[in-house]
Amino acid sequence: LPGDHPLARRRKVALAELAPLPMVLLDMPPSRDYFTSLFLKCGLKPDIRFRSPSFETVRGMVASGLGVSLLVTRPAGDLAYDGQGIACRPLADAVEPGHIVLARLAQARPTRLVETFAAHCRAYFAGEIGGE
Repeated sequence: LPGDHPLARRRKVALAELAPLPMVLLDMPPSRDYFTSLFLKCGLKPDIRFRSPSFETVRGMVASGLGVSLLVTRPAGDLAYDGQGIACRPLADAVEPGHIVLARLAQARPTRLVETFAAHCRAYFAGEIGGE
């Protein structure tokens, strides 16, 4: 949300509150399909006014007041590159989570680094270790 948007004062925001607002869509697979499906599964149609394949362009457009957006990644700060504020709020709706897959070619022998990374990912997503 733009930093000064009325919904920015809320702790959580419902999809029904976002649907009628101008939306800036992160237009790249699989994000575009995932975000639009969240609305459609609730019987809502988002008012997509702008599209961009750039995460930071979407954040900049939102900070400039051109619309709202949904993103699954949250940078450390709540400022766009131009210094304007962004308010990040979780959705109030229970939504289907995205899936993360770690894959490699069956015939490719994993290096020790790849095996270590895969083990770390499994432990992290199993809740055995915290994020750094």
